[in-house]
Amino acid sequence: MTPEQVRQRLAMLYRRYNHASSSLNAGLRVEAEAALNAIVAVREKYFGPV
Repeated sequence: MTPEQVRQRLAMLYRRYNHASSSLNAGLRVEAEAALNAIVAVREKYFGPV
């Protein structure tokens, strides 16, 4: 994947999990928060601070 494709994929995943983080389902919220933290960590590692 090109860097731009990676950036687009991370943005898509962030939108998906950001929406899920406001779910009424507590288990889904916990999973979404973990995913968001991972997405931010990858983005910062490869593209610098957000």
